[in-house]
Amino acid sequence: KNQPDQIGLTIPDNNSLDKVSVSKKKLDQDSLIIGFVSGDFRDHSVARFIWPLFQHIDRNRIKLVCFSTVCVSGDEWQNRFIQSADLFVDISSFSPYQLLSSVRSNKIDILFDLTGFTKGSRTRLFSLRLAPLQISWLGYPGTTGLKSMDYLFVDKFLKPMSEAVFSEKFAVTAGTSICFSQMDNVPISLICPQEKRGFVTFGSLNNPYKFTPQMLKAWAAVMNAVPSSSIYFVRREYASYYLRSNIVSALKQEGICESRIFFFDNRAGERHYLDCYNEIDLCMDTFPVTGGTTTVDSLWMGVPVVCLEGFNLHHRIGSSILRHAGLGSLVASTVDRYIQLSIELSNDLHIRKLYRKTLREQLEKSVLCDETQFTKDFENCMKSIYKGHNAF
Repeated sequence: KNQPDQIGLTIPDNNSLDKVSVSKKKLDQDSLIIGFVSGDFRDHSVARFIWPLFQHIDRNRIKLVCFSTVCVSGDEWQNRFIQSADLFVDISSFSPYQLLSSVRSNKIDILFDLTGFTKGSRTRLFSLRLAPLQISWLGYPGTTGLKSMDYLFVDKFLKPMSEAVFSEKFAVTAGTSICFSQMDNVPISLICPQEKRGFVTFGSLNNPYKFTPQMLKAWAAVMNAVPSSSIYFVRREYASYYLRSNIVSALKQEGICESRIFFFDNRAGERHYLDCYNEIDLCMDTFPVTGGTTTVDSLWMGVPVVCLEGFNLHHRIGSSILRHAGLGSLVASTVDRYIQLSIELSNDLHIRKLYRKTLREQLEKSVLCDETQFTKDFENCMKSIYKGHNAF
């Protein structure tokens, strides 16, 4: 009667599930209990994205439970969640059934997987139907492939154009599906790098795992159209000789000489990563996997970003951010348009100087930084889909 799944576990059938101590609640009688499974309740971008919920959510109506797959002693952000959550559970050493038991004994109504197929993942255990309603969010920009994962949490701009490759349905919030809080107040240099150097400096702080030959070819096309321009790559990964050599080789094939390419390991250089944006005139976004946090960081530091928007979820992270920030004019729908927009911005020092003075304030006033509205929209979305869902 019980069938083993592909990871060697036994999945209880629906009749067995009916008998466990997980019951649906009526929202007008009891609190809705929402759990989050994540390896990132620590100094990590995911922690910052969800922190507004722990500050502003109505605890009389909704309880928040953290199931942490990675625990770090002395981490300031982890301590915040330990103190703020209604319950914080260290599941780093839990077996699958210990996790199942913990989720059900705490009567979790909605369980989020915030990690996806990244470090500390427990995504595969969601196939056991840990909670009545299961939702994927933040950690992985794509489908989990699990029939038991009920929803992906998205917003109207992030939602993919096609649902064909997704096993989940979409829980679409009225506002933004991501909120940026606790931004560091690093000063912005109001003098553009071009004014100091006499040429345009492009830059990227994106993780190089997103780099593709087509993307580097597009970047080179922009640089070839902007005489004497340079490109500035900033991340600790550039301590790698082989990574640097591969990027130089790829750009050389497109006509960009090595003297125009610069690398900087900001950690080794003991420089705040946000301050590195003061060396950049225009940020080059990656594709098809676009930037997310790096896009907001760039806007926060007054540096514009051109984004290529595609059909799938991982194609739309950057464009969703730009559209929510009121910068839809920086979104391109084709590679050719992406190149054209980048060249146009490179040749318009006036607009880039204006962006440098206004982007931070524009971002602060947008829904992307409105913690209260983000939390309200999240609450309404959760209550709506929970009322309409029949998991058991």
